[in-house]
Amino acid sequence: MRDYPLGERDLRLTEVNNVVDHVDATLSDGTTARLIPTRVGGRSFVVTFLAPGVKLVGARSYDASGNQLAKTP
Repeated sequence: MRDYPLGERDLRLTEVNNVVDHVDATLSDGTTARLIPTRVGGRSFVVTFLAPGVKLVGARSYDASGNQLAKTP
């Protein structure tokens, strides 16, 4: 994911495969955020804002049937 600092928060952005239905992002504060792709011009992106001090520690992407497509730590 790319990181864009915006004041006290960070904007995290990544391009995903068009078959991705959602991404479950695991955050350092113990929570999980479900990210739904935004489709623009035939490409798909997921975006989230992170609170100060919170980091992205892992992510899993899934297709529309709930099958896991990819996993990072």
